[in-house]
Amino acid sequence: MERTTLTRQQLYELVWSKPMTTLAKDFGITGNGLAKICERLGVPRPPRGYWAKKEAGKKVIRYRLPARQEGQPETAIIRPTPRIPKASADEAVAKKEILDRIKTVKELPKFPSGMHRLVKPWIEQHREEQNKSRRRARDRRGWAPEPRADLTERDQYRFRVTSALFTALEAAGVKIDGVKRIGEFQVTTDGQTLQIVLKEKMQRAKPAGHEPSSAWTAYPHDHQTGLYPSGFVQAVIKTHYAGRYDRRWIESRQKDFATLIPSIVAEVIEAGPIIAREKEERAEAHRRYEEEAERRRNAARDAALDDARWEHFRALAADWEEVERLNRFIEKLESSAPNAEGLRWARARLNALDPTKRDVWNDLDSVKVPYSAW
Repeated sequence: MERTTLTRQQLYELVWSKPMTTLAKDFGITGNGLAKICERLGVPRPPRGYWAKKEAGKKVIRYRLPARQEGQPETAIIRPTPRIPKASADEAVAKKEILDRIKTVKELPKFPSGMHRLVKPWIEQHREEQNKSRRRARDRRGWAPEPRADLTERDQYRFRVTSALFTALEAAGVKIDGVKRIGEFQVTTDGQTLQIVLKEKMQRAKPAGHEPSSAWTAYPHDHQTGLYPSGFVQAVIKTHYAGRYDRRWIESRQKDFATLIPSIVAEVIEAGPIIAREKEERAEAHRRYEEEAERRRNAARDAALDDARWEHFRALAADWEEVERLNRFIEKLESSAPNAEGLRWARARLNALDPTKRDVWNDLDSVKVPYSAW
């Protein structure tokens, strides 16, 4: 759909010819967007219930189009809101097959042999940190920090569920990068990026049987202090879209993480087109904002130029009045105190001042917009 340029009069006639929602669809925009255009151009709209009354044969009142106010545009350019094309039937079938295949995953991979290639470096990194801390403790005299603890059952479980989720995401064609051991990573789907966190869900309540001295993780500093492990992991999409932050999936005794994976992958796949559409809508809104700002700047410059021209015109009128006064004075001198050289000089200066001796309108056209108006 192409953009449309309408004058105030044309928009006025259209607005009173059919309901706003119907007219807005003709232009490929929302009814609210069309209402804002009418407001900007000072075009009155039918009141609520107008079309129902008219259809019922009742008397209705059509508001007249008022005169254009100063600074109000005469025309408007209506650009249809870009729409993301829906996935083709083949693409929809392919996505369904992917999700069906994911639903068949019943077990988490074994640790450490079944870890995903992006998770395996965490195990190697832990081993290196552990060896390094042990050497440091052995070589130092006196107090030394505790060596890095072994990976606990909770650490291994988080590595396993992370591996399972990574495998499922890649099977759905999702790219994974920016992976951090603390459970943060980002995924790219349909060209759009989402930030995701997968880690132990912490809680304020102390779990039964929890001992302060017991190390539930080899990485206590990766978790908020003052909280306790819940014994369950959670996945959170941190990226904002469709009006929401922090979409969460939390496992429970009734639902382990493996059963949550299909819904997480499905959400990621569906998020791509939504984010793309919202980006285009924001870009379109920003374009409209810039367009309106430019219109306002131009209107302000035009008004400033008009004021400057008027002030110059008034100055010319003042010069003309001054010429009349000086001319009478020169005529008096010619009769009472003639001086040929002095009178020639006075007449020359008088002619230079006289605005009627030159093209006044061309003079006005030379007036520039004041610097303060830019």
